[in-house]
Amino acid sequence: MAGLLNIQFGKGSIDRHERTDAPMLGDGDQPYVVGHHLVNPADLTAGADNGAAPLIKFRRTMLAAAYPTNATAERASKETFEKVQDLVTGLVTTYQADKATPAREAAYAQFLDTKRAEAVQDAIDKINGKIQALKLARAELTEKLNSYKAA
Repeated sequence: MAGLLNIQFGKGSIDRHERTDAPMLGDGDQPYVVGHHLVNPADLTAGADNGAAPLIKFRRTMLAAAYPTNATAERASKETFEKVQDLVTGLVTTYQADKATPAREAAYAQFLDTKRAEAVQDAIDKINGKIQALKLARAELTEKLNSYKAA
């Protein structure tokens, strides 16, 4: 969605169970923060009514787990939530101030378009394979039909 940033905890796959390097920002028996969140950088410019610095808002529950992968994720503690909220607010603030951000976003959009094009091409290739198989089956059936008509 335009204008939102995806904050993913860990590197790699969109599937959290395939990610590496999940951050250990949690506490107790849930040290790993897992999952992802879409955040709105506009939260930081909306202004704070109570005089406190504005913080990024998370629109979903913050999750933590005992292990970075292959462990059930549960609601993170309030302390973990606040720690991650402070960290992500700092990251988004730095991201917005970085003059290289537009070029980096353009490069990333190009990277995503390449991946999307590869996925579409794979789907086309599968369909083409099915079309070829159907053409062969049709040719065999047509030949069989013609042999019955010739008799």
